[in-house]
Amino acid sequence: MMLWNSRSISARLTRMNLVVSGAALLMAYISFMAYDLYTLRQNLIETINTEATIVGSNSVTALLFDDPQAAQTTLSALAGSPHIRTASIFDPDGKLFASYSRTGLTIPQQPRLTDGEGSASWVVGRDILLGRKIMLGGKSVGSVYLLAATTDLAHRAREYGLLSATILVLCFL
Repeated sequence: MMLWNSRSISARLTRMNLVVSGAALLMAYISFMAYDLYTLRQNLIETINTEATIVGSNSVTALLFDDPQAAQTTLSALAGSPHIRTASIFDPDGKLFASYSRTGLTIPQQPRLTDGEGSASWVVGRDILLGRKIMLGGKSVGSVYLLAATTDLAHRAREYGLLSATILVLCFL
């Protein structure tokens, strides 16, 4: 405690060094945390996009032959994907064709893909909504929307935050 109350040049330099080092450690902690969350989110979006592509490819025939039951069966395969909360397939007119829900939720009405977009993602509350057009021969035959939970991101951020905060405190000591 004498370090904080002392007026000597040595103590002042030590205090200044502690403050600068602490600020640098804190900035590094925040930077690594932000980067980790960003990459986790991007990886989740890539995973959801891959799943949407697979569901779309497997639903083309169902859309062409107006078979919602076949599309429903395709969507029910998403039960093996723990982060997917709900999924829906829409026909080219934007009408609901088939849906799957793990939690009783439905796909939000907005936002929707525009004519020029092949796929897009949005943050909806704490979840990520990804929409992807289902294409056949360059023509849209429908679209698939997947709503994924980000609980894994939050869990990892909490673990990473506690570990980093512990390291930060130990460095200050």
